[in-house]
Formats: sequence, C-alpha cells, structure tokens
Amino acid sequence: MNRRRMVVWGLAMGILASACGTAEDDFAGQDQPSLGLRFVMQTDAGGCPISQKESSQSGYPENTLPTDLNGGALNFILYNQQGAKKVETRVVVQNSCEGQDVYTCMLPNAQNFLLFNVPTEQNMHLEVQGYNSLNQLAWSGHNYNVDVAEQETPEAEAPRVDVYMRRVNRLTYAFDCMETERVFHSATVLRDGTSILIAGGASVLRTEACSPQEFGEVVPCDLLVATKQVVLFDTTTGAFTNMAQLDRKRAGHEAVLLADGRVLIMGGAEQLWVLHGNNGRGYIEADLPLITEKAVIYNPDGRGHVDAVVNMNVRRMFFTVTPIDTDPPYAKVFLMAGGWGDGGRLGSMEILSFDPESSASRVPEFRLLDIPLKAARTAHTATRISSGHVFLYGGAAPGEDPAEIFISEAAGIDLPTDFANYVTWPDLYHHDAVALDGGRKVLVTGGLRKNLQGERETFSDATNTAVLIDFGANKATVFEQGLLSARAFHKMAKMPDNRVIVFGGANDTKLRNAVTALEIFNGDKFETLPDPGGNPLQIGIGRFGHSISVLRDFSVVLAGGAEPSPEADIPTQKTILRSTEVFYPNPSDYPTATTE
Repeated sequence: MNRRRMVVWGLAMGILASACGTAEDDFAGQDQPSLGLRFVMQTDAGGCPISQKESSQSGYPENTLPTDLNGGALNFILYNQQGAKKVETRVVVQNSCEGQDVYTCMLPNAQNFLLFNVPTEQNMHLEVQGYNSLNQLAWSGHNYNVDVAEQETPEAEAPRVDVYMRRVNRLTYAFDCMETERVFHSATVLRDGTSILIAGGASVLRTEACSPQEFGEVVPCDLLVATKQVVLFDTTTGAFTNMAQLDRKRAGHEAVLLADGRVLIMGGAEQLWVLHGNNGRGYIEADLPLITEKAVIYNPDGRGHVDAVVNMNVRRMFFTVTPIDTDPPYAKVFLMAGGWGDGGRLGSMEILSFDPESSASRVPEFRLLDIPLKAARTAHTATRISSGHVFLYGGAAPGEDPAEIFISEAAGIDLPTDFANYVTWPDLYHHDAVALDGGRKVLVTGGLRKNLQGERETFSDATNTAVLIDFGANKATVFEQGLLSARAFHKMAKMPDNRVIVFGGANDTKLRNAVTALEIFNGDKFETLPDPGGNPLQIGIGRFGHSISVLRDFSVVLAGGAEPSPEADIPTQKTILRSTEVFYPNPSDYPTATTE
C-alpha cells in the first residue's frame, strides 16, 4: 500500500482516541480502505508542543479522550476535494462497548480509532466533532490534507491521520509555537481575516542593572534585546511559517495593514529596558541611538519580503497609530502620536497617508504636524471615535491633562472639557482602551498609576480602575474598583455583542505577579468569564506584553509576551514566551448583558 502519515497543525487541544476492542479480523473484507485516526497534543511548561516526530511515541498513552466526552459522542465527517460529503459516522463514547459494533462505540480511555469505507481520493477534508453527555458540541478538529490510496490487501494497516482538535468556545493553546520567543512585538491580521503577521519584539532578556540613572542612582531593570524575525500564523491550520526578516531589530514598534494588503512596520528600538520598583519616567525606556525612525513596507506574499524602507520624521517607540478615515484594511490616513524618544515622552504627531490608487511609488508618506499634543505622552492609548476624531488617554506626566482629542489638522487638539470631571480621571500608563457602540463610547482599563514625589515621578502598582467615556451623553463614569483584578500590560477584545473581554497582564510595578483570569465587561460592571463548569476561565500561562488579534470569526489570538515570576529579587526573572492561545467566543458562555 502506498501511504504516508498525514499531519496538520491545528488550533488544537489534543486528545488521543482509540476504537473499542478492535481486532485485526474485524477489518477483513472491507470494500474500501480505512483510516487510523489519532488525536494528539502534548505541551511543555511554556505551553509549546513536544515534538511529534514520526519515530517518537513518547507520551501517547497519556493522551486519552477528555472526560467531558464520557457519555457523549464523536462525529467523523469526510469530504472530498470538491466539498461533497463522502463519509459520516457517529461513535458513542461510553464505559462499556460489550456487544456493540466496533464501528460505533469507543471507550473513554481509548487511544486510536479506525474509520472504515473511506474513498481512495486525495486532498480530502476530515472534520471531527466531539459532543459531551448533554449533546453539546465541546470539541472540533480538522485535517485538510487527507490522501488515501488503494490497500494491497484488506489486512493492510490503515494510513494514520493526526487530527488536532480544539475545545469549542474555550481558551486553549494553539498546537504550534513560534520558533522565537517575543514580547512587545506587533501582530497584524491580514486581509483574509485568518492569517496574522507577527513581527519583531524583544526575544532576549538579561536580568542585570542597566544604564539609565535617575537622580544619581542606577535603576535596576531588565535589558531586552529585540529580534528582526517575522512569522506568519495561519489560524486555519495553526501552523507558523518563518518569513523573511525585517531590516533591523525592533521592539515597542507599531504596525498597520495598508489598503493594498501589505503591512507597514514603524519605529521601535533595538534594545530597551523595563525599569523596576517605582523609579523611572517612562517605565520602559531606550537610548535615542537605539530607537529608529525607519519604517518598512512588508509584503507577506510567499515567504515575505521588504518592499521598501521609508523615513518617519521622529524616532519613536511605544507610540500610537490610529486610522482616521475608516478601519483597516480600507484605511488610508492614520494619526501617529507621542511615544518615547529623544530622552523622554514625545509630544509630536505625524500624518501617515497611503492610497494605492493614487500613489505611483506605492510608498506611504509621513508628514510632521505643526501642532503638538497638549501633553507629551508615552504608553498611552489612542482610539478613533464616532465623530472621526481620535481620543488619546494617559501616558502624560503627573498633573498634566489625562486626555485630549485630535479633531483635525485644521482644528487641532482639544481637551475633553465637556466632561465636568475629566481633570479627575486617573493618570494611567500601559493600560488598554477599546471603542464601543460604534465609537460613541470608549472603555479604558487598568494600567500603572503615576505620582510626583517632589521632582521625582513614581509608579504605583497596577490599578483596577476603569473609565467609561460616553461621547454621546458627554458623561464619564470612573470605576475606581472596576476590574476584578488589577492589571497592566494587558489586552482587551470587543466581541460582536459589544461586550469586552480582558486578557492577561501583571499586577505590580515589578511585574512579578501574573493575572490569568478572564473578565468580561457588560456595560456597567466587570464579571469573571465562566468555563462550562462554572469556574473562572483562565489563560494557560500568565503573560504580559503579549499581542492580541481579533479574527474574522471573532476568535481571539494571544501570542507571545512574558511570563512574570514571583521571585523577590530585583531585577525580576521572567520567561519570554513562544506559545499562542486562542479564545473562541460564544455568547451563551457570557453573563447576561445589562446595557448596550
């Protein structure tokens, strides 16, 4: 028999299944070949899969069906290359298969399964659906590269096909991992809505005293060294593809999807340091010569390539880039604001414009604005609101206005003075913000808070403060005890029902304690997001400085970041991560919304 092992890296939480009491005589006389199906997954402590090489069988006996499938069933559906259904089999999963057909019953601790009467075709699509005892879909897996040839004899061993499954509507590891760990990188969803270009980031951590000095003393910090490596994550298969590298090492940079499908990657630093304790001005700093004003136009076609290198007007890292006219991939005009450079916070702004239909050179333009920000900012957020303006929050020096609004080049900048309490809004850094209700509202959560002690700027631990700004009603609500867990360096994602889920972060200035529980904002309060057992849903590894990507189907991909350590030593020991986790939303899992 001419056969090969079929392996697809799926968005997978792995299981290993087997048929109930199969014997070789049971396979005799089959009219068509059979497939031996295996559901495999093993992860190391960092959430990355242990190599599943052809010669490696280590750990397979430990992979059995999930307990929530006991008393449930598995559906196997095989489609041909044209999408026509060829085989569909439902197999019950129960503690005893005595007296039952070997084709329709599996034991809960099974380790393989044979699917019979499959066609001898190429490029077939195998779908597997796992149902729990309540007949609820709990697991799903696919393999899109199934080839079956004629068997020489009915007794010939079936070709083995690995199907990597993921738990439906849950947070779970993707099966594959990036080759290079990274934190403070960029992740850009491409035009297909399912592929993510992950670029740069810091990949080397040296826990040692760094060069910055504050008030005559050396500030302990973590020195981070950037990478120029790029990977493409295909969320339909879970596979990472190593791409052509960037022009230089970058971390703390920004990236946007251009209207022609290419990605513009801007700024960042070759090396940076994360300060510890409550010292420091920007908390994450870098010397100006290590920060770049270069931007690259990255073409993701094939294995990727840099089409051109262009100059911004200012060296920046930890700045914001916000579409002004519409959302990517159709946006053609962006506002770049603030960041860290030239020894401190930046107050400058640039307009980035690119129209593939009118630009003969197919190169974006950067134009420095004459008007500055009201307050220089770094580690802030910038959100496009329904009026078409850009709302900037946080990242300013203590005592300066916490927020401002970019109206237009002609109208300049305004302060949110229509809100009677805007001057009392908290000063936040390394927080996150998301637009709600079509941009009529902005939710700001968490972050580090900053104070002045004499002339010295000091950070406090992460806060659980949240601010909901309603531009339609000119009303802002400050939730001093908003988040259930204080966190900074976290990420938020808006779901299609207008609710917001909060992922990850660390809860102290030394970045020692991870926050793993997910929270959901319903319009007036935060609640934990329960798993099917009613317990708070947790990410697998506590991570901060990770990227977040919301895909076309509203699944959410968390990639990389750093894992805090509770060690008391300064600088803290952290692990930069290669792993990826995927959240699959389902409104039925959410607490009931109280407002729009």
